[in-house]
Amino acid sequence: SIFAHMSFRPSSTLGNPIILALYLLPSFFIALSFFLMEINPSASSKQAKVKKYSYLFLTIFFTVAIVFITQTRAAILGLLAGLFCFFIFYPKKMKALRISTMVLSIFFLASIFFLNANPKIYNNWPEAISGPTARIVSLAKGVGIDQSRISAWKISISAFFEKPYFGYGPENFYVGFNKHYDPNLPAMNIEKDFDRAHNYLIQTMVDSGIFALVFYFIFFFSILWGLQKIKSTYPIAHGLQAGFIALFIASLASIDGFAINLIFFFLSAYSLHLISLSSAEEIKNILAKEDKFKFIKAPAIFILFLILIIFLWQYNFVPLQMNKQLNVAEGLSEDNWTESYKILEEQSKINTFFLPYTNSIYLRLLIERIIRHPEDNNALSEKVLAISEKNVELQPYDYRNWLRLGESLETTNKEKKDSKITEKSNEAFKKAAELRPKNPTIVYSSFMNDISNKDITKAKELADYCIKSFPESRECLWISGLINVYLNNISEGKNLIEKAKTNGYNVESENSLNQLAMAYLENKHYEEMLPIYQKLITLNDSQVQYKTSLMLVYKLLGQYDKARELASQIIKTNPELKPTIENFLQTL
Repeated sequence: SIFAHMSFRPSSTLGNPIILALYLLPSFFIALSFFLMEINPSASSKQAKVKKYSYLFLTIFFTVAIVFITQTRAAILGLLAGLFCFFIFYPKKMKALRISTMVLSIFFLASIFFLNANPKIYNNWPEAISGPTARIVSLAKGVGIDQSRISAWKISISAFFEKPYFGYGPENFYVGFNKHYDPNLPAMNIEKDFDRAHNYLIQTMVDSGIFALVFYFIFFFSILWGLQKIKSTYPIAHGLQAGFIALFIASLASIDGFAINLIFFFLSAYSLHLISLSSAEEIKNILAKEDKFKFIKAPAIFILFLILIIFLWQYNFVPLQMNKQLNVAEGLSEDNWTESYKILEEQSKINTFFLPYTNSIYLRLLIERIIRHPEDNNALSEKVLAISEKNVELQPYDYRNWLRLGESLETTNKEKKDSKITEKSNEAFKKAAELRPKNPTIVYSSFMNDISNKDITKAKELADYCIKSFPESRECLWISGLINVYLNNISEGKNLIEKAKTNGYNVESENSLNQLAMAYLENKHYEEMLPIYQKLITLNDSQVQYKTSLMLVYKLLGQYDKARELASQIIKTNPELKPTIENFLQTL
């Protein structure tokens, strides 16, 4: 087969699959207009026409193909809406074309609903076809297709009403979203962070307020009206209209980005150019201005070219190379941590607008390393703390930076037991809670900080608040289960932990099992600790601390033969511990 099925949707250098699809979407209608214009008789030679047909056909084909394989439902919806408007309102009076468009539209919609009701039909198709088809067919479910986005829009509207006139500022959507986040809304306990509204109109309202939205509508409909008036002179105006409509419809259910704004500005500039050419007087003015400023044309082009080179270097090439290095570091993080760490350290020293993202990847890989190799905790915790402090400076309104800072301080303080560090970590958690008041994750981290500081009373207060405010939150169920185990309410603790598991909390992870083991240790429930350490050894056989802990549990439960057997295994795998293990054996 010449086709290869990929497990992920294709993206681009300027963004994810959604941005790639929306970036190409308007070019389809421009190419379609030019294609239909070339069908009309003209003085062009046959060879020139073949070239034009080839270029335009390839543009149309690749645009549709890429929109299809990106599986971007918003782009597909925009494409369908644009095609409907293109043919229904085609400038020439072609009754057959309009009837055909209506019939095909009804047939397409009926096919979507039919396939949605009979998924077995397309499930048997090749993967390269069935995957995108499944995404297209899911449009039949309407707005209920993605509950997390519906919930995000509700949160966004609440944020808008707090600052309706001028919003939170460009690129500050996440500030309003975090402040009004509600984990009790559908799917919000899973999809917790939205830095985009997935709806351009809502995004504009939250970022810049109602006035910006009004100006956007005035500009948008003015462009459409201006193009409508010049259709007879410039048939391409019809394709531009359809492109604008397709992009508008798609933007109602997708994210925005630099690439999408770039294509929107290009369409706008081209449209305004055509509209200005419709006036003979305006053409004379343009020609007069060209003659008047002809002497500065060459220097201006040179200066603009230099600016373009600087822009492309700073905001395209450098971030692209950084992202490449981050991907390399991520790929090496498990098998070659030394080289991965070296790359991450180099990239974190490059001071660009990309630095917060670089640091976020660096932090994630550091934490994953600590989880996989707890023995590296002391060596890496200081680095985690340093990056967290830097991120707080770069983005002080992002709760995640304060949360990570608090967790880093807590980890550092496990060894130092410094009251000043404890105070700083509490302040960081408090700041995170101010930026995102309704967040079980922040309560969870604060709870773990109190447990680490042996403040069981405060931890109990946090767990009670969490389970009362967010009864279905898996984090709240987990910490409520833990605090009950700490307080020796074992039966209630187990019930809550089981509910947390049902709600999706990974109670079998290495971190969770360690937390549960410490809770049982509080009241010397060694029989409960036994299976926990056995699971931990299965998960991470290289961690000798789990084996020594299990050996001690065997001793405390009176299972001396098993303790001796495990001690012999530890001496074989870790001979440097032989004196310590031999001293232990003498106590049996």
